[in-house]
Amino acid sequence: MSKTSVQRVIKRFDTKNTNTKKLKKSYQGRRKSLTERDERKLKRAIIQLREKSPNFTVMEVVQRSGISPTIATYRTFLRYVKRLGYGFFQSRKKGVLTKKDLKIHRKFARSMATKPQDYWTSDVSFYLDGVSFIYKSNPMSDVLKPKNRVWRKRGEGLLLTTKGSKELAGGKRLHLLVAMAHGHGVICAEPYVKMDGPYFARFIRRHFPILFDITSNNDNTKPKLFVMDNDPSQTSAVARKALKSIKASMQVIPARSPDLNPIENLFHIVRKKIEAEILQKNVIYQSWDEFVERVKFNIWSVSQEYVDKTIASMPRRIKDIVKHKGKRTKY
Repeated sequence: MSKTSVQRVIKRFDTKNTNTKKLKKSYQGRRKSLTERDERKLKRAIIQLREKSPNFTVMEVVQRSGISPTIATYRTFLRYVKRLGYGFFQSRKKGVLTKKDLKIHRKFARSMATKPQDYWTSDVSFYLDGVSFIYKSNPMSDVLKPKNRVWRKRGEGLLLTTKGSKELAGGKRLHLLVAMAHGHGVICAEPYVKMDGPYFARFIRRHFPILFDITSNNDNTKPKLFVMDNDPSQTSAVARKALKSIKASMQVIPARSPDLNPIENLFHIVRKKIEAEILQKNVIYQSWDEFVERVKFNIWSVSQEYVDKTIASMPRRIKDIVKHKGKRTKY
């Protein structure tokens, strides 16, 4: 530092010749755009919006908080939201695989690798799973929102996912039990209100004999085997008793394994088809009945060719899981 610079710094802090109040004020910096009360409002708004949906914009947070959007720029609001600990991070649809999960995943894949190539297309009669679609009166606004990322804290884990949870709010939901089979395409799309053991037991007795008849191709020696995830209501004692009564069995797959259940790919393509239809037709309003019909139509319109191709990829999925030591694959 030069001599002149030292003198300039000394003069700046010479309180004898400088007004103390002016000096103090000059070092306070620029006044904050948002007060502490505004920050609390933003935090409250984020919590309220997250109860409805994990996907929203920063300006929706500002609007919900009641703060005037003219008092600061978008970048300022974004900075304050990040200061609260929230970030626009990658969404998580399934649980994070722990070391134990990886071990179970790899062990299952190794055991399935010994099965014949046609096990998944011939021995397994059908694939069954539950899915939920959220009703939005203005579906266009939801489609235009950014996808695959949600506002959450970095270390929040899976308290909030894009799939949501049974308790997650966000509007009326359409719950469906969907089944698909190789060589037949989609064979069932049954709405339900609440999934529990007694309901699934009734569903088994009412629908499974028909589904097995459809997929047996008049072959009475074919085993009554189906694939479904390990939801507690579907593996309950009452559900197992119903399966035993019709002499059927379930191929158990590990938890948090969407790449081992090809019907997850069907749900993904259905959502994409619905979004494409909304964009094409510019749907800015839909009634509940129209929403239900749109979902059912897009599920039933999935081609048999796509279903067959998805199920036929199971041997490749198994090989990839073994190759990657239990980690998730591109499927």
